[in-house]
Amino acid sequence: MSIELMGKKLYFVYAPAILKEYIDELWNYEIEAYTVSDFSLLLPYLRMNADAILLFNFETDKQALHKLQQNISALRADESCKHIEIGLFSVRDLNSQYVELSKTLQIDCGYFIITDKQRVLQSILQICAQKQVKGRRKYIRVKCPVNYASFNFELNGLNIRGHIIDLSIAGMAVLLEDQESLPPNIKIPNIQLNLHGTILTIDGISYKTEETRNVNGQQVNVILFDLKSLDKVKEEKIHSFIRRKLQKDFEDQLVSLQNT
Repeated sequence: MSIELMGKKLYFVYAPAILKEYIDELWNYEIEAYTVSDFSLLLPYLRMNADAILLFNFETDKQALHKLQQNISALRADESCKHIEIGLFSVRDLNSQYVELSKTLQIDCGYFIITDKQRVLQSILQICAQKQVKGRRKYIRVKCPVNYASFNFELNGLNIRGHIIDLSIAGMAVLLEDQESLPPNIKIPNIQLNLHGTILTIDGISYKTEETRNVNGQQVNVILFDLKSLDKVKEEKIHSFIRRKLQKDFEDQLVSLQNT
């Protein structure tokens, strides 16, 4: 899929703990933002996933500065990654040092200081807007293996349950346990979601059965969420689940590439 449709992903390299808290908030804006603790593992991944913006932790001690220069030089020297845009951040005001550094390194996304949450988010969201990070896609989706996340609800006196295999803030694709499909356009109140241990209740409507799509021979059903039943707490729970699962998938991919 094109970057114009799917947008770009943010990768924060060597982010301190306080920034990780702020990064979590970006998912509530439907922005994929990942943390990276070892840049050496990231480069093989970026060669296959170059729809990225990298934001590096910036410190001025000689060892950290040399490492930063090495990492950026490695990106610029790699044919598959040389176009990836880069920004910097720091926990203290290093603007004068940044100005000097930017004379020798190609820094496309500027620099921000980690201060209060709202100011940092505003800086990152400005970068996202300038670089068209979100693309045309409205919602981030996560795929789940069977038995990872589940749901249940009552409909016409029947207790219906099943597995969530695809989830976004807009709805979910599911496999039903005891029946093949749901009738379309049926209002479903009080759907209980179990998102790998996080529980919430939401209303929805059956949308369609994807007859051309099946998992282990089972048809996939789509349920759209009634956004009126979503408050801020429920939205944050869904986004938190999506973030944790996609961060885990990302880290698993890094390990897998290291072992190949």
